[in-house]
Amino acid sequence: MAATTFHIVDVFAEQKYAGNQLAVFRNAGGLSSDEMQKIAKEMNFSETTFILSDAERDGGYDVRIFTPATGSANSCFAAYMVKHRCFGADQIDVRVEQGHEIGRPSLIYLRAKRSGESIEVNVGGKVIPIARAELV
Repeated sequence: MAATTFHIVDVFAEQKYAGNQLAVFRNAGGLSSDEMQKIAKEMNFSETTFILSDAERDGGYDVRIFTPATGSANSCFAAYMVKHRCFGADQIDVRVEQGHEIGRPSLIYLRAKRSGESIEVNVGGKVIPIARAELV
């Protein structure tokens, strides 16, 4: 495996060393799924992402993400609340705080909106750069 540059950022964080750690590998299309899984296991972060190419394809970018357990279920939670009108509205904006008990406080912003039979969910938060490195 060739040397691969990567970045470490804290996502859904209000300050450094909070939120979820995220490793971001760019131009990772040459890595096999097995190599990606091994790298993600070695990083041992909440999430490890591999941007396969910097080239846009069909209006977006191909990315693989490896995550043992994160706040990813929050989008389903937001859709559930709108579907069942938990707040009596077809659109909600929610701030989810998590990670305090493990010393990695994070803040996730959710927006869910019903449009006919479908529900659109947006998930967001801040990203704090931590490091740029090279895996050798």
